Amino acid sequence: MKFKNLLQEYLEHSKDVKSDRSYKAEISLTNVILRCFESLEIKTVDCLKYESINDIIRYCRVKTKRKNNSTNKLIKHIKLALRHFGFRNHEFLSTKLLSSDTKSFKVLDSDDLSIILEYAKNRNKNQNDLLYYGLVTFLYETGCRIDELTNIKIDNINIKNRVILLEKTKNDKERYVPFTEASVTLMKRLIEASPSDYLFWNQLKKRKLCYNDTRHFFEELTGETGINNIHNHRFRKAMATELIMAGGTIDSAQVLLGHKSRLTTELYVNVNHLFALKEYNELMNKKRA
Repeated sequence: MKFKNLLQEYLEHSKDVKSDRSYKAEISLTNVILRCFESLEIKTVDCLKYESINDIIRYCRVKTKRKNNSTNKLIKHIKLALRHFGFRNHEFLSTKLLSSDTKSFKVLDSDDLSIILEYAKNRNKNQNDLLYYGLVTFLYETGCRIDELTNIKIDNINIKNRVILLEKTKNDKERYVPFTEASVTLMKRLIEASPSDYLFWNQLKKRKLCYNDTRHFFEELTGETGINNIHNHRFRKAMATELIMAGGTIDSAQVLLGHKSRLTTELYVNVNHLFALKEYNELMNKKRA
């Protein structure tokens, strides 16, 4: 079977089951793989060998400057496509991934979070001022992923009970996330300002807020506040960290974050480190008082 046909058919399958953003990412991956295979003269499934992994890694490093984690995504995609079409005993499936070279996002500390929220609250640039204040506020309060937040529908917001139903999530399972009483007025203002079914509406572009809008705003935040590497995961981690430090359970954090595994939550917020800090603050401060 020609690899070009295999990857393109797998892409068609993904179109039906993946989110728009995931599908676009897979288009990009597929194009990189096809260029790589063309360069390495891997035309069919039979041409792909166990040792081909070395040539693929070399291509990614030299031709595309991809780091290990990015290269791993490409390798995983090839393996998924092989399995999908029944090549479950293919020798390439036994190859190992590269070691991770990506550092996890650090949690936003309370001082940085206060600076960001204050800047967004007082931003006075254009019609999207309220939008971006709502963005950082509810990224923090709900612990949503960016795609989950931008796809919130107004009909799924329960103001009285302060909860939001997320229909579109990373694992395709609906879940509820809360927000605080202090932000009810802000939520009402966002609802009133939106002319669409979606809560987060870009007033300048006349469309739903998208990922690139948030990325540009985070760049603006860095320039205006001096806080580097602002990313939606840092808001998620801030919420989960504060919840656990205040006495919340790991299980509660897992539910709110939408993780399938409890272990994922423990690693995401570095629970052991948090508990050590909490015990230190409770015991050592009392001893030194």
